[in-house]
Amino acid sequence: MRLTRRALVPGLHKIPVKILVDDKPTEAENDTVIRIEKLRVQRLRRDSIRRFLEKVIGRGLKTHEVYFEGERLSYEEPPSVKEWKFRVPASLHQILGDCELLIKASSAPLEEEQRGISIIANDVVHEITLLNSEHSSTAWRLFGEIEIPLLDSEDPIPAYDNTRSLRLNEDNERVKRLHDWLDSTIRTVVKQLEEEDNRRIDKETEKALSKECAKIEDVLNKDFADVIKQLESKPKLGGVGPGTPVPDGSLGPSLGEGELRIKVKAEEGTPYEKASSGDYIVVEPRKGLGGEGPPNPSEPKEACDSTHPEAPKARDLPGGRGRSIPRGGFRVTYRRRGPDARRAGYYEQIQEIEINLDYPELACTGSIDSSLFRSLSYEIAIGEYASAVVQIMARCGYVDVEDSADSALAEWRRVVNRLGIAITPLIKASLQRTQTQNGGQQ
Repeated sequence: MRLTRRALVPGLHKIPVKILVDDKPTEAENDTVIRIEKLRVQRLRRDSIRRFLEKVIGRGLKTHEVYFEGERLSYEEPPSVKEWKFRVPASLHQILGDCELLIKASSAPLEEEQRGISIIANDVVHEITLLNSEHSSTAWRLFGEIEIPLLDSEDPIPAYDNTRSLRLNEDNERVKRLHDWLDSTIRTVVKQLEEEDNRRIDKETEKALSKECAKIEDVLNKDFADVIKQLESKPKLGGVGPGTPVPDGSLGPSLGEGELRIKVKAEEGTPYEKASSGDYIVVEPRKGLGGEGPPNPSEPKEACDSTHPEAPKARDLPGGRGRSIPRGGFRVTYRRRGPDARRAGYYEQIQEIEINLDYPELACTGSIDSSLFRSLSYEIAIGEYASAVVQIMARCGYVDVEDSADSALAEWRRVVNRLGIAITPLIKASLQRTQTQNGGQQ
């Protein structure tokens, strides 16, 4: 059978699969092979896909063997520290049925593929959601499920369509009433967890930690402002760059002192290749998938450096659409997540760096007023920030990770070195306070 993207018209209740062969004997093994072609993505994240499939198929993996690229999938839910069970209110029984919602909480925020409440109808997952709590790092600790068989009812407006988008149809009355109740229930659980977190840290400690967070944020966000300027002034890799002239003959990235200047030998035709020639790098057409370049190349023409006022900015250049550059600043928080949780985490959706106070390496430093605690906190925050910045640069197309991680690792080191210098005044001030408190003795 075959299913094409063009056939998936929104609103259909049945999947328009075209049967190619039906009821014919075969000697092939008893299984189903799914081949997906013509994906509209530049790079497959196989680990993320595998985790996503394991969650979506979920408990079905207990009774079915499913393989992804030759590896059998299995589903293991994250360890939980608490759970809640809620019955659908009697007032909603007629439209939703008498069903039970199970919500579990982990000790720390979960990866995107692990978190969320699965809404199921007859063993098929139709949505995994946190609804209006999706941007709460506390809600990211939650996972669970609810089975609503009535979602398969023949309603005038279907509860879901055939696109398997993992999004229920809000125009369906059952879905609307379910979402309202589920959203309210999730908010109740989140509020309870937040109150528990607040009770673990006394007010004076919370105030002191908030001051440390503000200091770290100031250093990180000053650097991030410079990163944003850098990204806005450079073209994306894989779009317009060295050896790929834009229509006006300009080339993108800034050419530092000591580098060869670039001249464009043709304004039209693709693909191009560059070659060193004396004092210049000459860009000229070559034969490729698109045929040969222009038969009558124009006179060589010097490219504009990206610092030139007339040079195109990255956001104006052709050649593929990457993710938009994030705005705003980084937020730093301290939380108690338990000694077995990660020492820190970065949550991209809200640009938050969370430091785990219970992590053994940090917990053994003693008081939060000690210079050792502060210095280690700064180091942890810098590491998470550097990883986040490189991730942003790679996803926006400014760090090449297509062939290897070398460029990303080099960029990570540059960020860490830069921030290590920027954070030094805070470390010195912390050491001086400790010396003063100890009467000048360490």
